[in-house]
Amino acid sequence: AGLAGQGSAILVGRGANFALYGEKGGLHLRIVASDGLRLERLRQRWNLSLSEALRRMREIDAERSNFIRHHFKHDIEDPRFYDLILNTDYLSPQQAVAAILAVV
Repeated sequence: AGLAGQGSAILVGRGANFALYGEKGGLHLRIVASDGLRLERLRQRWNLSLSEALRRMREIDAERSNFIRHHFKHDIEDPRFYDLILNTDYLSPQQAVAAILAVV
């Protein structure tokens, strides 16, 4: 929370929204996509087969969920801890940026 109180900053990381919950002036974002789109992005980015991408996606999801549950005792999917949730199935990167800038 110390860094967040020193001025403008972008904190990227698992749990920043939980660690700073209740702090004034922050914008807590969650960016989501369907499993199908996430799999395709993993396959393209890392040149993975479908089965490798599926295995990796499940590992990533479990690691993130377990980290939040262990350190913050919350569910990563709980929408109460996010000010804005963007579904990139329906938004281009440019549209997502515009949505974020509209609320900053």
